[in-house]
Amino acid sequence: AHQARNASGAACAAMALDVKLQGVADGLANCVLPGMRARIATHDGATWINDAYNANPDSMKASIEWLSGFADNAKLLLGLGDMRELGDSALQSHVETLQFALEKLPGARLVAVGSVMCEAVKQLQKKVPCYPDSSSASQAFQSLAKPGDTVFIKASRGTRLELLEPSTK
Repeated sequence: AHQARNASGAACAAMALDVKLQGVADGLANCVLPGMRARIATHDGATWINDAYNANPDSMKASIEWLSGFADNAKLLLGLGDMRELGDSALQSHVETLQFALEKLPGARLVAVGSVMCEAVKQLQKKVPCYPDSSSASQAFQSLAKPGDTVFIKASRGTRLELLEPSTK
């Protein structure tokens, strides 16, 4: 839904600049997202959605809401990492995001990555595996992904959550 709103905003701006409706439609139809923005790949029978290019509380919640619309929670593995540049609200934003994920996706497996996410897990007093960084989480996270799973990873770019995804080589 949030991407549909973004597309409508872009369409309105283009049409305000006298771009014909067909040109707008063609542009949207040919839109290619840059790497690590909802990039889909398959590894060992699991579908991986890598959205680890950027994250903030709104984009995290939008992604969780999106996943809740189609993913089978019993076959959903989430790797959520630190959202950076949040200033004084960082810890509270992480707590709220994790709580939202736990409530919206009951039964999904969740792994937290990063110092602030780990502190948020402590605050919530939930049994969520937590790793201080992506390098230390990588092997354990990959071992949790099973054939038929949907695996979703999201964090701010500096968290390097792409290290959780198996190599595509």
